Amino acid sequence: MSIDRGIEYFIIDVLLSVEKIRRYSSNIFDAHDLMVKDKEFDAILRSFEILSEALWHILRDSTLAEFVNPEWRVIKGVRNIIVHEYFGINYNELFKIIKKDLSTFEVEFLDFIKNFVNQEDYLDRWCKAVKTVYSELMVFGRIESSEFLLQVNKKVCS
Repeated sequence: MSIDRGIEYFIIDVLLSVEKIRRYSSNIFDAHDLMVKDKEFDAILRSFEILSEALWHILRDSTLAEFVNPEWRVIKGVRNIIVHEYFGINYNELFKIIKKDLSTFEVEFLDFIKNFVNQEDYLDRWCKAVKTVYSELMVFGRIESSEFLLQVNKKVCS
């Protein structure tokens, strides 16, 4: 079943996935920790899957081509490794992505969102999507993600 979602919802999916990866990896200090902490590892992989899938939708949207970084395709490729080559995951590389590359990506992605929102007619769509997702997160008691979304929205709309 396919649900028709506006691009702003995929953008929010990416943001929330980055936030979750950071939160889930907060007590992981090296690749060995990543390997032995099953719950955190599984949660991080699932968040990377969602991030990568949402990013795929963003990258293929022709109206956003001038705003996206083509190097994000590498991040999108992480999903394929997780899903199709899960037995061959390089824990050292994944740890590096989590602790170093993800921060760089987040900064670039926030700049991308600011450019997206400043386009004609997108501000209203963005605000409506943030309000909708925030409400859904609160219904399910996902306080950390909802607070993060509000913080990002303040940065983007300021």
